[in-house]
This record gives sequence, structure tokens and C-alpha cells, in this order.
Amino acid sequence: MDLEKRVDRIDRRVDAILKLVRAGMKMLVQVGERQKHSQFAIEAVIDAQQTTEAALLKLTVAQQQTDNGLKELTAAQRRTEAEMRGLATAHQRTEAAQRRTEENLSKLIAAFRKHGPNGR
Repeated sequence: MDLEKRVDRIDRRVDAILKLVRAGMKMLVQVGERQKHSQFAIEAVIDAQQTTEAALLKLTVAQQQTDNGLKELTAAQRRTEAEMRGLATAHQRTEAAQRRTEENLSKLIAAFRKHGPNGR
């Protein structure tokens, strides 16, 4: 092989290597851009996760307050029901006493009518 053919061959190889290096550099730039995009996406996910965690914490506190409120409401309802039973019992006693009073009053009125106001 003569020198000129060798030089041409080496030039072609160098050109091929340069093309590979350029393609590799382009790939490195693309990888770098993808990494930047991925990093941005990861940071966005982290921010969203922190926001979600804060919202869940607030929700947990609100749920605890709701549970406590329901416990208090349940206790108040029990007290109200007990008071209502007591009032119903007192109302029944009052009605019975009212009937007895009406019966006694009717007897008294009948006695006044029969004997007069002086009992004669």
C-alpha cells in the first residue's frame, strides 16, 4: 500500500471518529438536558408531596377535632335523652295529680251544690 492510500484511509478513520465524537457530544448535551428536566420534575414532585403532607396533617387535626366534637355531642345527646325521660315521668305525675285535683274539685262542687256554701 502506498503512502497516499494509507493517508486517505487514516483520514477516513479520523473523519469517522470525529463524527462519532460529535454524535457523542450531542448525546451528552441531550442527556444533560434530560437530567435537568428530570431534576425539575423531581423537585416538583417533592414540592407536591410536601404540600400533600401538610394538607394531610391539617386534615388529621380537623378529623381529631371532629371526633372530639362528636364525642361531646354524643354525651350531650345522652344527657338530653335522660332529661327528656325525666320530663316525661314528671309530666305523667303532673297529669295524674291534675286528674286527682279535678276529681276532688268536682266532688267539692257537687258537695256545694248539694248542701250549699255553708254545708247545710
